[in-house]
Amino acid sequence: MISGTFDIPVTSNGWIRVDGCRLPFGPEGSHLSCIDVGAVGVTSPAAAVSPYFGVSYGIYRASFDRGAPLPWKGGVHFYGGAQVRLSDHLALDAGLGVHLLRDDGLDPGLVAPAEAAVRVKFSI
Repeated sequence: MISGTFDIPVTSNGWIRVDGCRLPFGPEGSHLSCIDVGAVGVTSPAAAVSPYFGVSYGIYRASFDRGAPLPWKGGVHFYGGAQVRLSDHLALDAGLGVHLLRDDGLDPGLVAPAEAAVRVKFSI
C-alpha cells in the first residue's frame, strides 16, 4: 500500500483530511487508486492518546497489470484510529479504514478493500 495524508486542523476537535492511496486488491496485479477529501472528528485532542473517526468522499480507479484501467468512479472511505502525541510537533497515528465503491465493471459490483496504516505525523 502507498498512501499520503494531509490533515488540516479546522477546529480543536476536527480536521479536514486529504488522502491519496494505491491499494492492492483482488487478483494479483490489481490495484485501486484513490484521492479523497473528508472530515475527521477527534474525541480528545489535548490528551496524549486521542481517538478519531472520519468519513471521506473521493474518486477511485481500478487498474490491472494486464489490461486497461477502469474509469474513475466515486466512493466513500470510512476510517478510525488513535493518534499518540510524542511532542508538540510529532505524533504517531494508527488507524483502520474501509473504502466502499460500486462499479458494475468489477466482480462483485461492490468493492470494499480495507487498510491498516501507521503514520508518523509532523506539524508546523
